Amino acid sequence: TADVLYRLNSDRKQAAIPAWGRASLIKKLSDDNYLFQKATYTTCAPQDRAWDIRASSIEIDNKTATGVARNAQLRVLDTPLLYSPYLTFPTSNKRKSGFLLPQVGYSDIGGLDFGLPYYWNIAPNYDATLVPHIYSQRGVMMGGEFRYLNQFSSGIISGNFLPDDKAYHRFLMTNQDQYPSLRGKSDNRWDIGLMQTMSITPQINFNINAEQVSDDYYLQDFSTNLATMTQRQILRQ
Repeated sequence: TADVLYRLNSDRKQAAIPAWGRASLIKKLSDDNYLFQKATYTTCAPQDRAWDIRASSIEIDNKTATGVARNAQLRVLDTPLLYSPYLTFPTSNKRKSGFLLPQVGYSDIGGLDFGLPYYWNIAPNYDATLVPHIYSQRGVMMGGEFRYLNQFSSGIISGNFLPDDKAYHRFLMTNQDQYPSLRGKSDNRWDIGLMQTMSITPQINFNINAEQVSDDYYLQDFSTNLATMTQRQILRQ
């Protein structure tokens, strides 16, 4: 049978949709909920399909503004990036705890790296993103950021920690005879940052922008941005 093309209309102030997709079968359930069989789901424009979800079934719950996909693939530019037998996703702009798109990379020194960010919607004015990151030639790095907002201030606290970096340990052992300053250096790698804005009075603001890294090679080893890789100084204000 031919697929049915569907579109879900909603209040644009509250939702990221209208969402649309194709399905082999559509059922309208109670409370204006829907069940789609052998379906796709996306909020991208038809001419710019950056991502979609393809699943054996997708159920849309309008009361909770949640979609539930079973035997689902998350595809970016028609390339499957994630498979899950059970996947939930928001159908509105309201924040929802859950996994984000994986981070995948490769370098000659660090080897294959894979990160799986998890977004934690703690409260309306607090949230956090936790990122476990596996490097095949280095080890496991744990990191993330915490964001907060209150009546007088807002800010972001971020950090990462990788104990016993195997690749960096080899670098230290190989070069410490030629460069004595490397002797005794720890092979633990880390960074920490703080950005904060505080309103003391309507005329006086207090701002902090500070970052610290474990060693001179940290930005070079853990950044995928060329501008950051060649950065020699860290801004502190």
